[in-house]
Amino acid sequence: FQQKLAKHAPSISKSLADQGYYTTPESFLILPKEIINVMRQQSIDLRNQGRFEQSWSEKIDAVSGTVTRFDKEGVFACEPDGGDYDTAPDLILYMSVLLQTLPIALNISCEDMNVEPFGLSVSSFNAKLAVTSPGGSVYPLHVDNPQGLTAGDTRKLTCIIYLNPEYKEGDGGQLRIFS
Repeated sequence: FQQKLAKHAPSISKSLADQGYYTTPESFLILPKEIINVMRQQSIDLRNQGRFEQSWSEKIDAVSGTVTRFDKEGVFACEPDGGDYDTAPDLILYMSVLLQTLPIALNISCEDMNVEPFGLSVSSFNAKLAVTSPGGSVYPLHVDNPQGLTAGDTRKLTCIIYLNPEYKEGDGGQLRIFS
């Protein structure tokens, strides 16, 4: 997995620098389907253990600066940690490797391509699993770190891995990125 991340880091860095986002050009390019299925089952196991709770986010009024918390209707989330290892060892391992490998690989790729460095760090990160309920749930437009540095949130990179079984175009749920 580390080797695949390192191999694809230059194309990921270039896409991030040029477009502000990256999507894999083909399914299972970085993670094989078998691993995705194992991670999905372990996520289900965590949910069955009651590790998911109502997901929420915040929005900031541009004029007043007032922060308002809102629930994401039909969306439930879990922030797995070492205590979940017995239930989800592969999920914890792959998430840890991703969080420790990708930032460094992207920084090195920027240097190699003479692109403005992203300045990513492995010292501050968060891992989250999110599940949307069937029947029209939406993951609303939101900003991952609305208060940014003022609240001590230094995230610069969000990685999304979909664990949907047998997803096909037309199922909905596409990622839309706004700037």
